[in-house]
Amino acid sequence: MICNSCNKENRTDGKFCRFCGSKLGQASTKLTITLPTFSGLLGVVRRQNKRVILASILVVVTGAGTVFAAPKINDFIKVSSFVKKALQQESAGDYQAALATLVLADNRWTLESKRQDIEELKNDQLKYAQFKVSFESALEKEKNGELVEAREFLQSIGTEYPEYNKVREKSDTIQVVIESDLKEKARLKEVEAQKANAAAAESRRQATVESAAKVRAEAEKAASDAQSRAAAQSARDAELQRQQEAARRAEEVRKSFINQLVTGYNSYNSGASYYSSAISYSNSGSSLSAINQASNARAVLNTARDSVSDLNSRFTGLSSDYYAAANNMVSAIDYLSRALDLLVQSEGTSLDYSSSINSNKNLATTYAARVKSFLDSN
Repeated sequence: MICNSCNKENRTDGKFCRFCGSKLGQASTKLTITLPTFSGLLGVVRRQNKRVILASILVVVTGAGTVFAAPKINDFIKVSSFVKKALQQESAGDYQAALATLVLADNRWTLESKRQDIEELKNDQLKYAQFKVSFESALEKEKNGELVEAREFLQSIGTEYPEYNKVREKSDTIQVVIESDLKEKARLKEVEAQKANAAAAESRRQATVESAAKVRAEAEKAASDAQSRAAAQSARDAELQRQQEAARRAEEVRKSFINQLVTGYNSYNSGASYYSSAISYSNSGSSLSAINQASNARAVLNTARDSVSDLNSRFTGLSSDYYAAANNMVSAIDYLSRALDLLVQSEGTSLDYSSSINSNKNLATTYAARVKSFLDSN
């Protein structure tokens, strides 16, 4: 029997406290409430990012209401508040601060499942922070005019980065500038070649005029003219051969680009087929089958993206519609991947993501149609 006044232990049949003399109450009672799993709690926080809802807290009350689990409860609440704050910092793009906030939970008590989820969240923040550094490095390279290096930094950033839209927009902008620079260099080379040809033509014309004026050197002039004609023909033949070889190489490059784009497009179509199956299973209530089909689709789409993501960096000298087709293929893959992610999330919760799923799928279809139109015309 626990005394309500001094909280000291007495015999169960005692009527008065043998320490302070207060009247003893009735036998102790216990109330147990089960804590929620942290993965479910984290899902609520990620979706709402406004407040942490503790569905229940484990409390043991004895005698006059002494709380023996208070330290653990306090730790649990503290850890939950750290997670909430970290997610807010993640939304604000301050991933280093989010990581530092999560570290504060290391020495506090919480559920093991919650601890594992926090570790995964910490890994996410570390990865996002690295992506942010790469993005800032790309901006610095762009500022210094090092566009190719800036593009390489941007290409190292994964699509799971929360601010990936900015990365893609900046990558597209840099690609346009790079292509413009290449075209300008090609134009300048052509101008230089025209000047050289004009100078050579003027030189030949002057030589002809001077030779015509030298009557006494008719024989030498004739031989010189014949030699000049032979050299000019040889030059023309060499130029024709060079042009033919350049055209052949350009055609090989074009065909190789088309073949790799076709491979990515076919893989995308395969992923779209798995996506359709996943939607059908989801609509019929078969969540496990839907998730399985979604996993198959994601694997195929990853293969498709590997086939086309670096086409624009590996092929040069093509017209802009080729690079636009590769970018459209990447966009179609990314939007379909987002639709799959939302489908998988919706299967694990009661929330309805159908509008966002359909929106991303429609965008993927639009970009894929552009790729098909390009392939049909080439």
